[in-house]
Order: sequence, then structure tokens, then C-alpha cells
Amino acid sequence: MKYIKQPLSIQQQIDKLKSRGLIIDNEEIAAGYLSNISYYRLRAYTYPFQNNTDEEKDHHFTRSDIHFRDILDIISPQSDFKKNLISIIQDGGNLLKIKDMGFPENWAHLDVWKEI
Repeated sequence: MKYIKQPLSIQQQIDKLKSRGLIIDNEEIAAGYLSNISYYRLRAYTYPFQNNTDEEKDHHFTRSDIHFRDILDIISPQSDFKKNLISIIQDGGNLLKIKDMGFPENWAHLDVWKEI
């Protein structure tokens, strides 16, 4: 089976979302997000707000007050969670490295510790 859909440019993605009823207050900001998180990842979060059963509706938003920022707010808690988890893992790894170095016993002879 040959795939017939052509990729959409960022501007075409924005136009498609707007034609379906999503409110995009700042297209430049939306373009930046779409180039980083991808149209298809964003689309997964828009499904609850769209008519996905009627082919003639072409995934139009069922409410007229949904903004691009609202969809990003749904996505961002996961991003914050990932950032925090990575930070915790890295901090834990750094603590283990320091412990393996014998801190502070092996460094006790350094002058810097005498001032503390």
C-alpha cells in the first residue's frame, strides 16, 4: 500500500488547525512549538475536543473556545515531569560519584576545607 498523504509545512499545519476551529493567538509561537513537538503529537491531545466520528466534520473542534495554549497546557505537565525526573536521576548519579571519590575523607588534606 502506497502512502499518499504529503507532509504539511508548518504554515499548512497552522492553517489546518485553524480551519478546524482551534484558536491560534500567535502564529509565530505556534510555529515554534509545532517545529519542536510535531503536529501529530499535538493532534493526539486535541482528539477529546474534536468531532472524530463524522468524516464530513473533518475533526472540527466541538467547542469554539479552545486555544492553542490550552492544548500546550495539557502537554506541558508531562514535559515538566520528565525534566524533573531526569534532574533527580542526574543529581542522584552525581551524589554517587562523589561518594565513590571518598568525599570528604580523601579531600580532607586540602586547604579549602580548613576554612569551612
